[in-house]
Amino acid sequence: MEYIPSRICFILLVSTLVASQAPPAWVPLAVRSPYFSAWNNASSPLLNTPNFWNQPGVLGWTGMIRVDGMAYEWMGGDQPSFNSTAVLGWEVTPTRTIYRFQAGTSMQVNITFLTPIEVDDLVKQSIPFSYFYLDAVSMDGQTHELQTYVDISGEWASGNRSETMTWKTTQTDTSTFHQIQLSSANQYQEIVDQAEDTTTYLATRSAPGVDSVVALLGQSRQTFAATGALAGSIPQSSSSISDNGRFPVFSISVDLGNILKTTESLMWAVGAVRNPVIAYTTPLGAVQNRAPYFFVQYQDVQSAIDAFLQDFEDARNRSITLDTKILGDAAKISPALSSVVSLSARQVIGATDVTVSQGSDGSWNASDTKIFMKDVGSSGRVNPVEILYASFPFFLYINPVYAGLLLEPMLEFQSSSQYTQAFAATDLGTTYPRATGNNRTHSQGIELSADLESFPNMSNLLIKGIIGVQAMANISQALGNSNDSILFSNHTQSLLQTWEASAIASVGTRVLNTYGDENSWTLAYNLYADKLLQTGLVNQSIYSSQTEFFKGLSSSSDAQETQFGMPIDSGSSSLSASGIATQADAAWTVFAAATMTDPSVRDGLLQPIYQHIVSNTSNFPYSKVYKLDSTGAVISGRASPALGAFFAPLALSLPFQDIVVPQSISMPSSATTKSIVGPVVGGVVGGLALLSTVVGALLFWRRRQRRQYPHVEKLGVNQSGLRPPTITVFDLSAAPGTASQIDSSVEPSSSSNRNQELLAAAFSSAGPILTSAKYREAMRARDRLQAISPVSAHPVTTPTTNSDSSPTSPASGPVAASPTTSGGLPEVQGLMTEVESLRRAVQEMRAERVEAPPSYSQ
Repeated sequence: MEYIPSRICFILLVSTLVASQAPPAWVPLAVRSPYFSAWNNASSPLLNTPNFWNQPGVLGWTGMIRVDGMAYEWMGGDQPSFNSTAVLGWEVTPTRTIYRFQAGTSMQVNITFLTPIEVDDLVKQSIPFSYFYLDAVSMDGQTHELQTYVDISGEWASGNRSETMTWKTTQTDTSTFHQIQLSSANQYQEIVDQAEDTTTYLATRSAPGVDSVVALLGQSRQTFAATGALAGSIPQSSSSISDNGRFPVFSISVDLGNILKTTESLMWAVGAVRNPVIAYTTPLGAVQNRAPYFFVQYQDVQSAIDAFLQDFEDARNRSITLDTKILGDAAKISPALSSVVSLSARQVIGATDVTVSQGSDGSWNASDTKIFMKDVGSSGRVNPVEILYASFPFFLYINPVYAGLLLEPMLEFQSSSQYTQAFAATDLGTTYPRATGNNRTHSQGIELSADLESFPNMSNLLIKGIIGVQAMANISQALGNSNDSILFSNHTQSLLQTWEASAIASVGTRVLNTYGDENSWTLAYNLYADKLLQTGLVNQSIYSSQTEFFKGLSSSSDAQETQFGMPIDSGSSSLSASGIATQADAAWTVFAAATMTDPSVRDGLLQPIYQHIVSNTSNFPYSKVYKLDSTGAVISGRASPALGAFFAPLALSLPFQDIVVPQSISMPSSATTKSIVGPVVGGVVGGLALLSTVVGALLFWRRRQRRQYPHVEKLGVNQSGLRPPTITVFDLSAAPGTASQIDSSVEPSSSSNRNQELLAAAFSSAGPILTSAKYREAMRARDRLQAISPVSAHPVTTPTTNSDSSPTSPASGPVAASPTTSGGLPEVQGLMTEVESLRRAVQEMRAERVEAPPSYSQ
């Protein structure tokens, strides 16, 4: 049995709650990277071969235990070839999937699949391995002869079963392992989403009674079942992955002898290594083949395997501690939340690769760390902004450093000459793992469309952009530039007044889907950014009335809610022609739930999501978008990292911290300000929020790395963290530029007046583009702001128009669209203009201001 310390008894209570409900359709077994993602059917694990995330029954993986000469299979799908074990129960925690079996009448067996989430150690997190382990105890008080057997097949190596694989078996005093790879690896290629350049491993600690062999499928398992020993090894070292059922499998057996119970867990590890893991185009245009980060500490894969195996007990303890924290924090909010976070955590971090670059001398550049994310289950893009936005609550909760490392390559790309578009990039490439950058032309100043809808003046979309402007004010304040902060904040209020006048129903009960459409409604999930960033823009009465509306909607005659939830709004893409809800978005629903002021309404939004997860109609791992009819069928986002959104309520509970500007920087005395984790860290709110979030991550970087990365000193990295004592300033403007290296000891130039002049120019140079009453009122508000601004006495020059900057002429660019242009109504265009103006101002500000970003106090 797995003996659990008394300090985590609470987790058993939560697990009992989960186990008392119907099991989820699918559970994670080993989910560690975009190409290492094994799942199984939760309700009948013995009758199904484990799955790759998008293909049923394609990963050969078998486990058996032999008790007193009788073999019982606990995974593999070979029933009825072998005796059945009876499933006694199951549990799922954020890092573990646990099954309890009964083998015959004499032994109870626990099988645990553990994929650690290493919140404080990038080296450990980057090792692409997962544990599974067995504990057994006699049920009759008598000793019994036990032997165990596990194997995997070459199906882990490729989605093309006709390809040729090669293998090697290694046995040292420390470890015993098989490794499998294609005879001709196809770098950065996929077949049915499986990578063509993976080396798969099955490993265990070397010990007396441990044996390993490569044998043909039928002979290997049948020989063990009959004799308790392994079959003879086949002579060759290569073959087809699958050859009419006669393909080889890679097995390990352990003879435990005559025992009453296992005195320690019997552990194996399975892994999938790719090196390099990603092709990244640098700001200079060179293609950089980046390696798994663990190479900064281990000279080869075998060393990493040895370390991973020896770390098992400590890794399990760390995982139990993390499980306890996550489930404890979630249970304080809602039992329904405890369920969904357990089912999404491995899925989110399992879509990422932690990488490092290599210098020209062959040494690893430990200060150059980047994390890349695949849009698993949808587009396959690299670091897609909208998926980062959805997943960020998870990363902010476990460690904000991870959030910064995900954003860094995006910001680096946008600051380079490789990117020439007028708006922030949507991703780093269209096909993972090629992070070539995406220079595709688009007009998404904020998004301009959302959830497959492109109505003008979408209330939920516009509030995201307004929050982004306020995020810039918060950043300015954190940097001690209070005049800039006041100007941004005042302009935010002008935009907000228009939003409040047009986006709220006349009776004040809900946020409308589009301005002025009194027959519409929306979940308004982007209000979550206001809560997370603590901008305080949205009046509390709006949250309360929105909550009351959904409380009434769930019981009204025109309710669109089904057993699996409700659509995100009353827009056409969410409803059929008959007005019946057709699809829901799990990520955005949890964002909206986190903003509800009534716990019962919040839970009413969360529970149907769990209901969909546990329904038998969910035929693939947990999805982002699914049908709301009785089928609950997946539409997109199966196994998506976007379900990091399930941590949205937890991210709101992050503690307050002080922002402190380094003493070496000469700043006003007001530079220290009270804040929380959220204000400058939060999610990606359009293009500006990329800036907001990376600054927040940098604020955390120094504090978290000094305290939480035990491997830093071992690697010879300086005490301030993984970065050298220089700061990379990223130009977020559309104009081509390069990141500049600036010594952190440089005193800032005197630029307050210049910054104010630039901001005034930004807010005054849009020109007479639109002429509605609301636009004219906005212009009058702008004039009032200029009248009280200290820059009013300074002459300004209207920037000239070019292909790489925000246009100021009605004849150029999306901001010059006429009121009759699709998507070009005043409020949308006004906000787009301001976003572009802000970005242009930020470009100039950064050219003037070179001081280091502040860091959080310890």
